[in-house]
Amino acid sequence: MKKKISRLLIAMIAAVTFASCKKEVPLAYRPSNEPKVVITSFICPTEKEITVVVKKSLPVFGSSPFITSSDNSSIKDASVIISEGGNSCKLQYDANSRNYKCFSAAFPIAEGKSYELSVTTAEGTFTAQTTVPKTITKIDSMYLGADNNDTSFVNSICYWKTNSPHIYKFAVQHLVKIVKTAGADTTSFYRFDDSYFLFINEQYMSNSTSGVLQFSWGNNLGNMNDVKKYVYFGAEAQLITCNNDYFNYHASLTKYDMKKADPFSEPVIIYSNMKGGALGAFGAYVMDKKKKKL
Repeated sequence: MKKKISRLLIAMIAAVTFASCKKEVPLAYRPSNEPKVVITSFICPTEKEITVVVKKSLPVFGSSPFITSSDNSSIKDASVIISEGGNSCKLQYDANSRNYKCFSAAFPIAEGKSYELSVTTAEGTFTAQTTVPKTITKIDSMYLGADNNDTSFVNSICYWKTNSPHIYKFAVQHLVKIVKTAGADTTSFYRFDDSYFLFINEQYMSNSTSGVLQFSWGNNLGNMNDVKKYVYFGAEAQLITCNNDYFNYHASLTKYDMKKADPFSEPVIIYSNMKGGALGAFGAYVMDKKKKKL
């Protein structure tokens, strides 16, 4: 009898306790489904065009899960203006590239100057400022060689000197002719473009005594059954000196690409310097190019 009373008392206490802690919990959290304006533009004094991308973000949750680039989220009726001091230029929408453009000849970009980008859409007006780097770091020398014992590999080494803590982005492209075993008529030319651009931070790469930076880049195209040989013609190296806006945006994208395959990784915040509620970045860079023939 005592055991029954004890059990009944415990049940009553538990019922009162859980009833007092009752709280409704939603079955699932669903973030806002409203798309945001996304604006990206990176200006350079040596580029022929100034390009601004104005789009709407594609929400993760929505009624149409099969959104592709052909659907195109571009905003076609925006007012896009770039200005410096008392000078300004209104960019026009280009239907082919789905971007806003103007020729640099009409509005030259200069090293060391600060520019403002203003974009007005139905959602509001969004602005950002950026400053073009003043100093261009030059590629002093470039070595290019192919391994005679392994015709599928070619290597480039570039050297440059600097004493300033700039942020760099480096890339190299190799020009290759691939001769196939099916005969001379099937010979084709390929420009092998490295899509991976490496960010270089001088504090890890510089030599404290000479101030010389060195970077080596190789391509291994592999030994395909239908390839007789590879013939290399040369390479073009690009060394970019960029400002913090350019670096922070691209570095966050690189970090995101590295982590997106891991569902348990920490979320990556993509850098944005746009004001007014839009996403994206407005940055600047200067570039030095050097070509080398074999």
